[in-house]
Amino acid sequence: MNATRNVRWELDFRVNLGDTGSRFAEGLRDGILYGTKCDGCKRVAVPAVEFCERCFEPATEWVELAGEGVVESFTVVHIAPGARPRPYVMGVMRLDGADGLFVHYLGGISLGEDGSPPADFGPGARVRAVWEQDRTGSITDIAHFEVL
Repeated sequence: MNATRNVRWELDFRVNLGDTGSRFAEGLRDGILYGTKCDGCKRVAVPAVEFCERCFEPATEWVELAGEGVVESFTVVHIAPGARPRPYVMGVMRLDGADGLFVHYLGGISLGEDGSPPADFGPGARVRAVWEQDRTGSITDIAHFEVL
């Protein structure tokens, strides 16, 4: 007989972020969103990377981003693990000064009873990072992005 059981795992572990990830995390703790510029093709990546994903050259120049940008795409999440109340909105954003896309929560969007976003929200909406008061150097130091 094949049986299933509900199991809860709590895992504590440490991750070495390396020099680039550590500086990016320190920026988050300080309320600063950093990207890195590729030495070769000059593309700016956020989160910061050590090597360009496009041309594989080092990305050694640090760029401070304003934390604002434009929604390129989004999805309404109805089913997901975790403590965040559902439904919620995840956005794919192109931040000002960055060439790649950045994924994070979008907040302050009133969803309809069926979970649909308002008709006046969608790709092209301008957004800004909203920072947590107490920051620890984690991506969740950005509480969410709000629509401007």
